[in-house]
Amino acid sequence: MTASTTPQWLQKVNKKRSIRDDLTEILFKDALKQANELDCFFKENGRLVGPLHGVPMTLKDQFDVQGYDSTLGYVGRAFKPAEQDCVLVALLRQMGAIIIAKSNLPQSIMVSK
Repeated sequence: MTASTTPQWLQKVNKKRSIRDDLTEILFKDALKQANELDCFFKENGRLVGPLHGVPMTLKDQFDVQGYDSTLGYVGRAFKPAEQDCVLVALLRQMGAIIIAKSNLPQSIMVSK
């Protein structure tokens, strides 16, 4: 995924969202910004940032993405955006992944064994 193809990906995500409401956040601006940064890096260095360079990804709502809520399906956690990326998100970004959306969690996450 590059800066020129990111809007197309995000349009597809948004279309699916109108059919299935399984996304909690779509990271339009951040995804475009990250794709531009990856394109610039490639132009300047002639190599990929990492093995996931430009790969679009969605994450479950349990993972903190800076600036976005991680509610785990609980209303009480809404409107409290994460102050920083969790370790997994930071690693994915370091490897070049582009986080395009966050998705709902299954109800079974609330069941303990």
